[in-house]
Amino acid sequence: MTTPEFSENIRLIIWDLDETFWDGTLTEGGISYRDDHHQLVIDLAKRGIMSAICSKNEHEPIEALLKEKGLWDYFIFPSIDWTPKGPRIKAMLETIGLRAASTLFLDDNAMNLAQAEHVNPGLNCALPDIIQHLRDAPQLRGKDDSGLTRLAQYKVTEKKAEAAKVTGGDTAAFLRQSNVKVFIEYDVEAHLDRAVELVNRTNQLNFTKNRLPDDPEVARQELSKRLAHNTTDAALIRVRDDFGDYGFVGFYMTRRVNNSRTLEHFCFSCRTLNMYIEHWVYAFLGRPRLTVEGEVLSDVHNPDIDVDWITPANIEDMDAPSAGADLRFDHIFARGGCDLASLMHYFTLHADKIVEEFNEPRNGQMFRRDHSAFLMPALEGGLTPAQIDAAAALVTCQRTFTVTCRTLERAMGFTS
Repeated sequence: MTTPEFSENIRLIIWDLDETFWDGTLTEGGISYRDDHHQLVIDLAKRGIMSAICSKNEHEPIEALLKEKGLWDYFIFPSIDWTPKGPRIKAMLETIGLRAASTLFLDDNAMNLAQAEHVNPGLNCALPDIIQHLRDAPQLRGKDDSGLTRLAQYKVTEKKAEAAKVTGGDTAAFLRQSNVKVFIEYDVEAHLDRAVELVNRTNQLNFTKNRLPDDPEVARQELSKRLAHNTTDAALIRVRDDFGDYGFVGFYMTRRVNNSRTLEHFCFSCRTLNMYIEHWVYAFLGRPRLTVEGEVLSDVHNPDIDVDWITPANIEDMDAPSAGADLRFDHIFARGGCDLASLMHYFTLHADKIVEEFNEPRNGQMFRRDHSAFLMPALEGGLTPAQIDAAAALVTCQRTFTVTCRTLERAMGFTS
């Protein structure tokens, strides 16, 4: 048999056990353990390619055997029972957040393979004779992960899936008790390689699919050039909860034209799928213009999803956020030019609501919103004492434009 090729890179191998991972049947006369398959699972994990189990067997003796061999913790989401394999694989992929086309299922039973492929269209299925050729398959080269970081991340996902059963499948209830925190890293240049990786490697939660060049150095240069533009806002998204730190799982970049922002990059790793991180970030950014390209697994435009389980925090100190994180305003009102528009990007961490009124072009002329003349119609029509106080502060402070949020709230009728 020649070296196998697949339509896309394989990110997960699902192993049957009897007559596949090992020779023989555990419940019928014993087995002959395959050390070569054992080592293959380890070597693939160091390439970032995961292994899972889908076997018709008793769970306890399988777990005991693989723990004795020191391999149990290299498998993610082991599914070991006597039910049909197709639905189990479907549930596994939905939980992990992987597509069938990036998964390979190995089984010695052709009926199991056919049923699995029927339930999971696009699933790669093969008999055990392919195993000896997998190490050299071009779609299983993976990426160096000698530290097994990807395996650790999937183990966190596995742990969360088990804990979620306690809430009876109520995803929102589970997330609310998981202490989900999001860190916004605006220094993208310090983590440029990760930003490039997210742009080019994410797919199912890549909403814009504006890819960078394949050559890493060229990609870094191009992204750096875009980041340097004075109309660009960008950040990496880091997530942590009670189950672990997921690292940088998202990246966004907006371009502001005429004080209106458009998302040029909006992409997230599937490791946080169903945590609704992308929904929270999109709302956090004020729902800028977003054109979704291709198929994605999440609808950030869905008004029925209200994410109330995420807490914003500073990235500088993950264990004890800095004092700046405690500075909160109910509302911030911003009226002015493009310089103020850029500044408000950083105030989003500290306000529950931001109202922006910036200068903008109309009919070829710049329409000013920040001139004191705009107070005249209100003055002629009469103002309340609170509004007069606010107007006086705006007019008399010609060089120092400082008004507290509470004063603005009273002036604009948000409080009595």
